[in-house]
Amino acid sequence: MKLSTVIFLLVLTFHLSRALRCTVCEGTPAKCKGTETQTCEENQVCRTDYFYRQNGYPRVNKRCQLRSTCENEKKKHYKKPFDRRDQEKRICCCGTYNCNSEEHYCRGTLPTKCTRLKIIRNATGKFDCKDTNKRLAGNTCTMLCKDGYELEKNVFQCISDDNPDRIRKPRWEPPLANCQLIVKCPFFKAPANGNKTCTNPSPYPQKVPFKHTGTTCNITCGIGFTRDGPEVVECTRQDGKGVWTQIPKCVPDPRCAEFATDPNRIDQCTNGEEVGSDCSFACEESYELDGVEQIQCASNGGSPRWTDDPPTCKLKITCKPERFDIENGRVSCNDTNMEYSVCAFTCDESYDLSGTRSNTVETQCMGNRNRVGRWTRRAPTCVQIRCNPPHTDPSNGEVSCTNSNIFKSRCNFQCNDGYDLVERNRITSECQDDGNGDAVGQWSHSAPTCGKNTCEDIFGPELNGDISYSDDFNVGTIMTLTCNGGYSTKDNKAAVCLPIDRSIGRGEPYWNVTEDVCCVACGKNQEVLVVSLIDKTAARNEEDWVNISNWQSEFMTYMYRNGYNIRYSVVLYDDDIDETNSIPEVYIGGIAGRDLLFQLLRDDIQSKPHFGGTSSDTEMALAYVRDNIFEKYNRNLEPYLYVVKRNGPVTDASEAIAREIHDIGDGVNILAVGVGEYTARPTAYEELTKITRNGQNAFMIADNDARDPAQRADTIAINFSCNTAGPGKSCPLR
Repeated sequence: MKLSTVIFLLVLTFHLSRALRCTVCEGTPAKCKGTETQTCEENQVCRTDYFYRQNGYPRVNKRCQLRSTCENEKKKHYKKPFDRRDQEKRICCCGTYNCNSEEHYCRGTLPTKCTRLKIIRNATGKFDCKDTNKRLAGNTCTMLCKDGYELEKNVFQCISDDNPDRIRKPRWEPPLANCQLIVKCPFFKAPANGNKTCTNPSPYPQKVPFKHTGTTCNITCGIGFTRDGPEVVECTRQDGKGVWTQIPKCVPDPRCAEFATDPNRIDQCTNGEEVGSDCSFACEESYELDGVEQIQCASNGGSPRWTDDPPTCKLKITCKPERFDIENGRVSCNDTNMEYSVCAFTCDESYDLSGTRSNTVETQCMGNRNRVGRWTRRAPTCVQIRCNPPHTDPSNGEVSCTNSNIFKSRCNFQCNDGYDLVERNRITSECQDDGNGDAVGQWSHSAPTCGKNTCEDIFGPELNGDISYSDDFNVGTIMTLTCNGGYSTKDNKAAVCLPIDRSIGRGEPYWNVTEDVCCVACGKNQEVLVVSLIDKTAARNEEDWVNISNWQSEFMTYMYRNGYNIRYSVVLYDDDIDETNSIPEVYIGGIAGRDLLFQLLRDDIQSKPHFGGTSSDTEMALAYVRDNIFEKYNRNLEPYLYVVKRNGPVTDASEAIAREIHDIGDGVNILAVGVGEYTARPTAYEELTKITRNGQNAFMIADNDARDPAQRADTIAINFSCNTAGPGKSCPLR
């Protein structure tokens, strides 16, 4: 006894020492489930308020509250009807750990059983339940009535709502009711020409088969008869008696009236004049329907009637002629010569419809009020396509055509001797269809003109050489100039006779040369100005620089040995002018000229390794020598500009400056040498000619050139010096 008391006190002490914690939240039921908890004070319990807002959504409020307050407010709201209005609430109070954490009730407070089953009047007094615990939610029970009594439904189930938005006690459904005295309906026979089939949903069919309340009978009628009344008859309770609802009759099927026949009409009906019969109509040949093609016999809740009047057949309207035939054309009709038939006219190839600019015209058969048909237009005619005006012989030539100016005729043009067609693409012209349907075609080419096919003899004789021709001044003739020893051409060694080109204002054949063609003596004992403009990036290492200086040496040595007195300058550049290492003007001539030249090349060029630049600005370098040397040079000197280039393209601006230098004074002779990888550029040679304005003064020397640098420089110097006319020289012809 003492031991039990001690254990009880320990358990009570432990329970009291553990503080009560409750869920605290306000919001929707789902949001407040499993949220944070709060420790309650002494004499407080967990409380949940469940209610609806005006928008119809449920809300809860969970918190700690004094036990007496919670219980009092719970009693105030317990018996009130519960609906979705703000003022109506359900309140639960509980005192165990976190007992208000459920969505809308407190654990241990929601009823789980239905009300106690009561003995109902006129029953056997026994419920037959599936579960021994009869009031448990989900259990079903069956009630039996005494003999002569019945229940509308005798199976009851204890229902508990699963919807968390509602709080209702478990309840019996359907609600419990007393057993009522069984009533019977009088027997009735199936209607004449019909049948009945009855069913009895009562739990007591063996006692009053097919007569008590709830019995239903389906009524059907035989072939040729229709039910007049409802399909289902039911035994109902009225004032304590059994009464059948309306019992229908089977009456003969109704029919539509027989419609009049038409001797030219073909009638086809699915079921004669019976309701639902469909009748379709067609006419004999040469006749057409006047009215609808189909009607139906329909009752529509009243006497059966046809949905429309049957049609009649009338003789078709036709037009004359019955068919069209057009020469050199075709006609197609969609319904021969019947009313509304459309006929389309088209012409064969090389023909067009007369009187229209269209390739197709149409006519239609239309009937008037007297049912007489007429075509809307007459049949057109097809005329042959011709090109106007016909081709005639050109001046200094003639034309021949295969078929005058008729469609597909081909006309060939040729010129008289001494003349050629100016427009080479117009040798043949064909008459073609322009597609606008007006019977007028167009020539594929206009008539060409015949022009002279020889160039004028403007050359020769040449005193210091010989001129030869590949042909007798005809277009394509090549003129070749060969100079005597000690003489050379200035710019051109050959000329070509070109054909007429009106796009550039050439109305007759012409020679392609636009500058002097003559032989002039190579320079002797002349004083010249030579400026070497060297791209420092042309030398990647000391060996490259020595090669470049060797080219300079050979070039200058050739000029000196051939009697030129030289005023020589070297301008070095990459992305800027290298004024420190550039060589100002020095004079190389007379007896001491050779020694001075060798000293210059040895001490001032080869001894200074000017190489390795990263980029070059040719435009800037050309502008420098233009402004600081050639604009200021002595006009009695023959000026030369020697450009060595390895890096970067020749821009349009560079080309423009080179042209300005070329045009200074009597003209500056420009030589350009491309070296190294610059020669690999696809447009390198064309870029150099932008500087020189003469293809013979542009040279390409790759890094892997096998020739000796001296040999290469010697060749360049010879070409350069002999491609120019010295001071005081002039050419006899322009």
